Amino acid sequence: MNGLYQTLTVTPIPKKDITLKQKKILKNNLNKIGASQGKAIFMLILEHAKICDDFIYDPSDAKIPYTGEIENADILFKLEKFPKELRWVLWRFFDFLTEHE
Repeated sequence: MNGLYQTLTVTPIPKKDITLKQKKILKNNLNKIGASQGKAIFMLILEHAKICDDFIYDPSDAKIPYTGEIENADILFKLEKFPKELRWVLWRFFDFLTEHE
């Protein structure tokens, strides 16, 4: 997944956050993803946390970055808890998916 993260960040991340409209679209996209996209997104989140916050994910530990929570078999996040740089990475990920449908 490191390659995907690097591809999505090769163009510098803007200093400003994504717009409110982009946040709404991103939330909508995140709410309707399938299992394979969900795994890719989780890996992007972990990669960002590793690179930017020195976070090491341990599957045997319930600690998840950016106040993520495990509920049943799902991992839940709040977009507002992500750093703006990660929101840009996820925005670019969905933009890429849309371009290649």
